[in-house]
Amino acid sequence: MIKDGDTILTYGRSHLVESLLIKAKEKGIKYNLIVADNPPYNEGKDLVTRLSKLDIKCIYTLINGVPYFMKKVDKVIDKLFQY
Repeated sequence: MIKDGDTILTYGRSHLVESLLIKAKEKGIKYNLIVADNPPYNEGKDLVTRLSKLDIKCIYTLINGVPYFMKKVDKVIDKLFQY
């Protein structure tokens, strides 16, 4: 599902999506990740922290910043659904 060079957008933090992203990294797939988040829970910050430690390039934005990044996005993955 994830290919080399993809820019992926996800929202918040899902353990399933996190697992998928980690497995792609383990397979040697290089991709960029944009994590959109929304207060008050800001769960996406935790996802960015965890994946950044695995040397996955992540960008963090609040939900109102998504339109700015959409022109760079190849795939949107949320809770194992790809749009």
